[in-house]
Amino acid sequence: FELTILEELNIYMNIMSKSPALKFILIYISGILCFDLFSQFTIFIRITFITFLLIVIFLRFKDKFEPICRALIFLLIFIMGLFNSQFDFNRSNQSVLKNYPDTQKNSYNVITGIVTEIPVVNKSGVKLVIECKSISSRRDTLHLNEKVIATLRENIYSKSSEQIPVINPGDEISLKGKLSTSPGRRNPGDFDYKKYLESRDIHKLFYSNGYKDVKIISQKNLSFIYQYIIFPAKIFALNNIDTLLSGDNASYLKGLVTGERSDISDETKEAFINAGVMHLIAVSGLNVAYVIIFVNILLSLLRVPFKYRIYITCLFLIFYCMFTGSPASILRATIMGITVLMSFVFERKIYFYNFIGVSAMCLLIFDTRLLFDTGFILSYAATFSMVIIYNRFEKSFLHNLKSPKTKFKKIVSWISVLFFTSLAAQIGTLPLTSLYFGKISFISLLANVVAVPLANISLAIGFLQILTGIISFHLSSIIAEANNILLSIQLEFIKFCACMKFSFIYIKNFTLSIIISYYIICILLMFAKTLHMFFRNLVISFLII
Repeated sequence: FELTILEELNIYMNIMSKSPALKFILIYISGILCFDLFSQFTIFIRITFITFLLIVIFLRFKDKFEPICRALIFLLIFIMGLFNSQFDFNRSNQSVLKNYPDTQKNSYNVITGIVTEIPVVNKSGVKLVIECKSISSRRDTLHLNEKVIATLRENIYSKSSEQIPVINPGDEISLKGKLSTSPGRRNPGDFDYKKYLESRDIHKLFYSNGYKDVKIISQKNLSFIYQYIIFPAKIFALNNIDTLLSGDNASYLKGLVTGERSDISDETKEAFINAGVMHLIAVSGLNVAYVIIFVNILLSLLRVPFKYRIYITCLFLIFYCMFTGSPASILRATIMGITVLMSFVFERKIYFYNFIGVSAMCLLIFDTRLLFDTGFILSYAATFSMVIIYNRFEKSFLHNLKSPKTKFKKIVSWISVLFFTSLAAQIGTLPLTSLYFGKISFISLLANVVAVPLANISLAIGFLQILTGIISFHLSSIIAEANNILLSIQLEFIKFCACMKFSFIYIKNFTLSIIISYYIICILLMFAKTLHMFFRNLVISFLII
C-alpha cells in the first residue's frame, strides 16, 4: 500500500513539474481557504506580504539562495491568496446599501439607476438588475453606485388595467416602491439566497407595486460593446427562439444556447435534477467548442490565414462569454479555449493540467470569492474527474473494447466512451451535487447516455437556427421545426427518467468529513492497479466508512 502511494505521488510530482500554473493556483487556493483563520490580522498580512516580496526580490539575484528563494515564493503566493481574499470578502462591508434600513410599512423609496441586463418578464411581473445611482426617502437623498434587483408588479388594487412597460438594457429609470433585505437560509440545508446575492455584490431587493410608478429618464447609457453588440445579439437570439418555438422546448433551447434559464419552469428544473442532467442547461465547454468549430469553418471557407483565424476565433470566444452573462463554467472554458488556440500560434505543447491551472488562476486572481461559487466548483470538479478518472477507465476497460475482434466496434466504443465519461464526471461531482440539491440520482447514467448526445445535436442545430435567422427567417423556421421534435423527445425522456420509481433518493447531512472520506475511498479504489490491490483497498475503504 505504501509503495502504491509512493508511485501515485511520483506521478503527481511529474504532473506538478510540468504544470507551474497548477502548482501556483493550488498554493494560492490554500491561502484563500486559510483566510478565515487569519481574517482578524489584516495589518499582519499586509506587512508580511510586503516583507516577503522584498526578500524574494533581493534573493532572486543570488544563485546560492535559490532553494530558500523558491520556498519564499511559495509562501508569497500563499500570502497573496490571504491578501486578495481579505480585499474581496471585505468589499461587501463597504457597501452603503447593506446597512441602509428597509422601507417602513407606510412609507416608500424612490430609486434611479441604469438597467444593466435584459429584463425578465414572467407571470409574477418584470425583474430588473439595476445599477442604482440614487435612493430617496421623504427625508433625504443618498447617491451611490451599487446593484439592486428590482421586481415590478401589477397593482392589483388599480381599477384600470396596467400595461407592462417596455424597458431595455441601458435605460435609466426611476422606480417608486419598497426596499428590503434579501431572505437568507430559512431552514438548515436550504439555498442561501442572501449569500448568493452578496457574492455578486447585491445587498438589497426593490419591489414596485404598479407599472405606473416606472419612469424612463434616458436611454442607451451602457458601454458601446454591450449597448450595440452584446445585448442586441442576445435579444435577437432570444426572440428567434421565442418566435419559432414555444413552451418548455423554447426555454430548454435558451438554456442550451444562451444560458438563459429564467423561463424554465420549476417542474422542469426538478425533473432535470431528479434525472441527474441539470448540467445540460448550464453553458460550458461544449458551447465553446461549437463556437470554435463554426468560426473556423466559416473562416476556412473565406480562406483567412491560420494565425488571423486564431485571433478572430479568440475574439468570438470573448464575445460569446459576454453574450451568455459570463458564468464561472463558461469563463473557465473560454480561458482554456483561448489558451489552447494561442498555443498553436506560439507552437507550444498542449498540457491539460497547466491550461486548467491558467484558467483557475485568471478567475481567482480577479475574484477569490469565485472559489465558493457553485458553478465554479462543479465545473472544475467535473473537468478534473473526466480527465483523471476517465483515463483510469480507459486503461482498465476501454482498450479491450477497441480490439478488432469486437463486433460493432465503432458503436460499442462510442457508447462506452460516452458512458464512462458520464460515470467519471458523476463520480467526481457526486458529493457536491448531493450537497447542493439534497438528492442522489440513480437513473443519471442512463439519462446522460441518451440525453447528452441529443442535447449536443440540439445545441448545434440551435446555433445554426439563430445564425440562419440573420439571413432567412424561412430557412431558420425549417431548422427550428426539426429541432422542436428533437427537444420534445429529450424533455419527455428526461421527465420519464425523473418519474421512475427509485430514480433518486433524498440525502441529508452531507458533511465535510463525509465528502473527504468519499474522495479518499475513490482514490483508493480508482487507482488500484491490480485485482489484489483493489480488494486490499476495498477493505481499507470499509474501515474508513
